[in-house]
Amino acid sequence: MIVYTDSIEFADSLFSNGRATWGPATFTEATRLLGHQLFGDQPVSCRELDPVEPFTILFATKTASQSQYDILTGLGGAGTALPGAVLCLAGSGRGFHGQRGRPWSASEGNVHLSAHFTLPVSAHTTVPDFTALAAVSVVDTIDGIDDLHGRAGIKWVNDILIDGAKVCGILAGTDTSGAHVSRAVIGIGLNVENVPTIAPTPFVPKVAALRTFTSDAACNRAHVLTSLLAILGRNYLTLIGSNPTSLVDRYRDRSLIIGSHVTICADSSDDQPVVLASGRAEALGDQLELYIGGVKQPFAHGRVILDPRR
Repeated sequence: MIVYTDSIEFADSLFSNGRATWGPATFTEATRLLGHQLFGDQPVSCRELDPVEPFTILFATKTASQSQYDILTGLGGAGTALPGAVLCLAGSGRGFHGQRGRPWSASEGNVHLSAHFTLPVSAHTTVPDFTALAAVSVVDTIDGIDDLHGRAGIKWVNDILIDGAKVCGILAGTDTSGAHVSRAVIGIGLNVENVPTIAPTPFVPKVAALRTFTSDAACNRAHVLTSLLAILGRNYLTLIGSNPTSLVDRYRDRSLIIGSHVTICADSSDDQPVVLASGRAEALGDQLELYIGGVKQPFAHGRVILDPRR
């Protein structure tokens, strides 16, 4: 895997497995426009890292001036040819966001990762499959830290919580060609070392970082990132391989809301929730649609408030 960076110091703090020394970056036709969008006119260096299948390229930006997820989504939507499996990482940055453009604080010491996939024609995938891919990969990564094994869970649709506190948010989007998903982009914001300052809301009453719950030496950005990349790659190959439904099954297994009383609100709700339904969360369908007791139709979208009293 080739890593491109505008800060050798930043990249070296994350990756120690390079098989070559740093040199001036030489972009290919497929990476030139993306590199310019990410780095602007800054000098860029590159070197080779050990392989992390299926990824071939990683762009590491010390401080991003805009959302890398948005850059990947915008270029893909405009028909720009991008490498098949490419990663973008930021140490910190501005303009990062969660669902519906809600601001995300991209703090130093945490993981801000976006990934672009060009899918083979044989893959039969949907947006929920990539939501499950990102969520399960984060949970697997957290499980790899001894003190945190089994403690992380998924709050529908795209939050990862430990002890009721949000430690991660994810994004997923796809482009289709006919009935076929041709491209997908996922975004992962994982608080590892630092807790961002965020005002509590009914949907996110508490935030935390992995370091909040453990003093394990393995709980640092470099170690967590290395583990996440390997796990994300393996799970992606599972998704497009012979057992694509297994990730949705594992998403269900780590759900925090099944069997709990929840209030589901309109996706546009922020501080003033627009309640759509309330009741016991009974099941998640194959497209991660949420079934609530006493409500005839499942919900494909929405924001959930967990009621800890019931």
